[in-house]
Amino acid sequence: DVDECQNGIHECIKDVATCVNQLGSYYCICNHGYTGDGKTSCIPEECRRYTKLTDKTRKTTYVTRRKRCDKHLGPGWFRFQGRAGTKMPTKCLSMSRCGTYGTGWLRGTHPSVAEGAVDR
Repeated sequence: DVDECQNGIHECIKDVATCVNQLGSYYCICNHGYTGDGKTSCIPEECRRYTKLTDKTRKTTYVTRRKRCDKHLGPGWFRFQGRAGTKMPTKCLSMSRCGTYGTGWLRGTHPSVAEGAVDR
């Protein structure tokens, strides 16, 4: 039996998937934080499992006196889409923005694709 994993003759995605040897074959598994089959795709969790924020009240230019609390959203990954815009603000906004009591923002610039997820 040839160990495809040890010999490097497998088709697992480099750096994001792991090769697992079996008698007569092998299989690929995506590393922690990624989902997919390990051969054709390993997508970061944040790209597959997220909550869409699409309402116009989520846009940074939206101003209202009637604010809501977002604690029901809980922790997780969120994506701004549609009328909500497409990006998180990169500076602190006043309390009357985005339709919420406490706005969130990204310290610094938006990360590049190569940087991936960042803590800012």
